[in-house]
Amino acid sequence: MHTDQCLILAGGYGSRLRKITKKIPKPLIKINKKPFIFYLIKNLYSQGIRNFIILTHYKNNQFSKKIPRKYRDATIQIIREKKKLGTLGAIINSKKKLNNSFFVVNGDSYLNFNIRDLEYNVLNNSFEIGVALIKTNDNSEKLRYFFDKRNNLSEIDYSKNNKKLICGGVYYLKKKKKN
Repeated sequence: MHTDQCLILAGGYGSRLRKITKKIPKPLIKINKKPFIFYLIKNLYSQGIRNFIILTHYKNNQFSKKIPRKYRDATIQIIREKKKLGTLGAIINSKKKLNNSFFVVNGDSYLNFNIRDLEYNVLNNSFEIGVALIKTNDNSEKLRYFFDKRNNLSEIDYSKNNKKLICGGVYYLKKKKKN
């Protein structure tokens, strides 16, 4: 059975787009007359996600006004952080609502790939987390990764490695089994 739950991280201030995000959160910025987050939900829905939890903080009331509680046969919940908790804090803040496995996506990123490949790799390799990586030519010092000689993923050494991979903003997590 496939995982059908996805957390959408939508609590950030969108500071790099401050002129626009001063009035509206980044995931709600309209593209072709629809908020960006609708395209994200539609894509994830097409891949079998039916339980969406949108984690918000900045301008939370706008999400409640613009996001329906249902999309076709999927449910959409909005959880507001009272104070900004960051990615891990937002996930922990929603833990009572989480299934045994779930996806996490950035609310301002769109990767057009099969999320089931990420799920498959985690489940068939006894991992607890999977991260979708993308190639980049960006030379800024974002957190980058590379595969070492034993094919283990490591943080990049900026001075020695030209193969640049960064987190694409899509994760798959499964809860640890309690002993």
